[in-house]
Amino acid sequence: MPLQIVLELIPYAEAAFNQQINYQGKLLDSSSSPVANGTYHMRFYLYTTATGGTSIWSEDRSTALGDRISVTSGLFSVMLGSSTPITSVDFNQTLYLGVEVGGSGSSASWDGEMSPRKILGAVPAALEADRLDGINGASFLRSDATNATTT
Repeated sequence: MPLQIVLELIPYAEAAFNQQINYQGKLLDSSSSPVANGTYHMRFYLYTTATGGTSIWSEDRSTALGDRISVTSGLFSVMLGSSTPITSVDFNQTLYLGVEVGGSGSSASWDGEMSPRKILGAVPAALEADRLDGINGASFLRSDATNATTT
């Protein structure tokens, strides 16, 4: 009887990558007390510099009432990228987050970007994503490009 090989395709599942950044903060007034509870106008920016420069991404969370930021006891949490996708941003560089608050009235009253900007750091999962079985990604050889190797 001849040997028969059966190939079976095994379905697999992948988790969808959430391309948003969770950012949490605490808003204080000029006397360092938490601001009043409410729904606040806010704008967020990503920059490649700690000061000055032009933003490479921005999200305005002030136009639609349901898009504004809820603040309780001064605390807020927002998923950056939920209104304006962050998919075109190159995260392979140091980035800084700028935040601007426009108050909680029916229309925004902007008082300028807060300072200093917050530097974005990597999450532990991102550090591990550059590895395969504990080997750093810089150690891999690519099959789609010319590589120089030494022994």
